[in-house]
Amino acid sequence: MSAYGTTIFCDDMRVEASGKFILIGCYGDTILLNQGFPSTLPSLHFHINVFVPQSEYMGDMKVEIYFPGDTVSPSLETQIPQHPEPPPEEATHRAEPSEELQVHLMLNLTARPMPLSAPGFIRVRGVVGDKRIRLGDLKVMAAPEEG
Repeated sequence: MSAYGTTIFCDDMRVEASGKFILIGCYGDTILLNQGFPSTLPSLHFHINVFVPQSEYMGDMKVEIYFPGDTVSPSLETQIPQHPEPPPEEATHRAEPSEELQVHLMLNLTARPMPLSAPGFIRVRGVVGDKRIRLGDLKVMAAPEEG
């Protein structure tokens, strides 16, 4: 199995004392902006989960976030904190008994403020070694005019 991941895009995020996440104002596949472009959201939160086969895990991973209009370099870039080698048991899991052990990496990011200069896609990508992983996309467009 190859590395894979997901991103939940939302307006706000909180963490309870029990460790549970509260994601508020989650987006489906599109943000509709009533005010058109350019626009600025007060914030946009990214709840990112990545699963990497233990045999491919190299101890570090980079996350890149591209805003609409970014073509060459990302608007945001960060490292997911490195697990000790080997990863602790709570950071690994198997979806099926026959599958290879997976390392679970999680990262919560916030873009505050979130400038949106044009329609397009917010793209989240992971980089593990020389592999790029698609972690999520969110379409950004102006809301249709009422009339």
